[in-house]
Amino acid sequence: MSHSVTERRMLRAFVIGWLCMVFCAEANGSWNILTTVSAADFYDAHSGLICDGTEILRVSDTVFNPVFLKPVSAIDIQNTDVAWATDGDTLYIGTGRWSAWHPTAIDTSFTHGILALVRATTDRVFLYSDSELYFSIAGDTLLPTTGIVRGDSIVAIDYFSSKELLAVSAGNIYRSIDGGVTWNVVRSYMSRCASIFVDTAHRLAWVGGDTLFESSDRGLSWNAVLPPLQFALGTFSGQVFGAHDCSGAFYITNGDRNGSNGDIMRSRDAGLTFEDAGPSPSENGLLVRGAWTFDRGSTLYWWASFGFGYGSLFVSHNGADGLVPDSVASAMRVRADTIVDTICTSNSVPLFIHISSSICTGVRIDSISILHARGTIVRAIDPQTLFGNSADIALRYSASNIGTDPIVLRLWFHSLEWKFREHADFGAVAIAVTLPPELSIADSLNFGTVEVGRSRAMTLRIQDSGCSVLRIDSIVSSNPALFELPKLTFPILITRDSTAMMRVSYAPESPGPALESIEIGTNAGHTFVSLYGEGVEAASVASLDSSILTVVPNPTSGGITLVGVSPNEDVQIFDCLGQEVAAGKLRDASGILDDLTNGTYFIRCAGKLARVLLIKR
Repeated sequence: MSHSVTERRMLRAFVIGWLCMVFCAEANGSWNILTTVSAADFYDAHSGLICDGTEILRVSDTVFNPVFLKPVSAIDIQNTDVAWATDGDTLYIGTGRWSAWHPTAIDTSFTHGILALVRATTDRVFLYSDSELYFSIAGDTLLPTTGIVRGDSIVAIDYFSSKELLAVSAGNIYRSIDGGVTWNVVRSYMSRCASIFVDTAHRLAWVGGDTLFESSDRGLSWNAVLPPLQFALGTFSGQVFGAHDCSGAFYITNGDRNGSNGDIMRSRDAGLTFEDAGPSPSENGLLVRGAWTFDRGSTLYWWASFGFGYGSLFVSHNGADGLVPDSVASAMRVRADTIVDTICTSNSVPLFIHISSSICTGVRIDSISILHARGTIVRAIDPQTLFGNSADIALRYSASNIGTDPIVLRLWFHSLEWKFREHADFGAVAIAVTLPPELSIADSLNFGTVEVGRSRAMTLRIQDSGCSVLRIDSIVSSNPALFELPKLTFPILITRDSTAMMRVSYAPESPGPALESIEIGTNAGHTFVSLYGEGVEAASVASLDSSILTVVPNPTSGGITLVGVSPNEDVQIFDCLGQEVAAGKLRDASGILDDLTNGTYFIRCAGKLARVLLIKR
């Protein structure tokens, strides 16, 4: 390291120490002194550039990294990659996230004056020298602007777009619609103006000075802003600086010239109302050389000095008075829908979560964690960002027990301005119910032909195809002498997807058909099972054709045809209880069902039996 650099750094250390003695005790309220600087600019709440009188340092929160060993008097950041600086004689450009610096090739010999850096817009950098405003696009050529009165020193520029710019001198406001090449004066006879703030989200512009002026038509006309009555001020004076987001938050360095005295005024609603944010961190007699605010007005950087170069840089992270914290948790609203799930089904149900943000700066939704839940929750989500809007997120929930499940969840998020994680806890209610039991059983048993004096047994299967336990309260045969049931103890409980089996015996006492039924009473309702059997004498067993009778159509709306029997055969119709309800000749069978109601019936013809379902339209 050269001796000259060492001397400069020793001088810097001396100046920093002296300024700390002067200023450190003056940081009041929620202000903290960050460092001492000779030039500064900030891109967001976390990053910026400062010069400590010896070199340019890149700021990342409270970490300072040297990037250019050169003292400069002004710095302006253009975007995340490019920044500009000047020492009064040379214009420097920093690229690569402001880390690679070198002097530009601009020839400034013709200006014959100090090169003052005014402002960098999206595609140009503006400088004031030799009583004229100039601009450069790439730092290789310096071009003069037109329309600004020679000698009317431009001190601040802000813009609605790359083409629509506003500039102020101490006494005039200028407007350009061609990117700053030509300018027109839109307001004169101002006094001690030194700042301009363009609120693009609300299409407003503010100019500070002895009087605060506002424009609501993109800088074409300007009106003085009356001081709020509660402040009892004769005029609303001071310089302005605001958050270039969609919050509409801005500050006024209210007081004497450049805000050296008096409290800072703040508006959080684009100038509709104002509030006192408390005193500035500067001592009387100090000039505000620069001020920046970010993240809804929560973060303030304040640079003040006696006017001879060095000054103290202060920072506040809660709006100077503690009312605008950098935390975004208070702006988040989360609620969940009440859900109903059914036990014993494998399908989960959606658990909808509604999230809204009341601030327009970005809030990233990161994840959801479970604090309490009896059921199973699939909580994977796709991260998304809210900008003052709302979003719906669907989780999946599966109940494990019948009843109410008081769920407690935690939503994790962070502001894009501030990287620390925050959370909001919220509740949901899941009601788990069970589906009713469902009786599944055959609607008939056909024992066929059985020799009188003998018996035949068949198995009756009773199944619960529902969810809850099926409770069988009674099973009664309509003719237990013919169709005998086993001895049973009630209630009989059948769990889900289970089957109970019982033997039903048929023992005919005389030849002929037998039509009876079993009545089954359950908590899923009552039902009847039809029982059919044919008693025959021993001698006629071999000759009896016990095959099933064929009926078409089946089901039928009334007309039927019996296949394979003579039209002169007798036909008998029985209901499910074995009672004869109709009879006649087969040739008349087309209308034999006309007087019957819908239901299941048995048809006996020529020693054969058929079951038919009647459904009238």
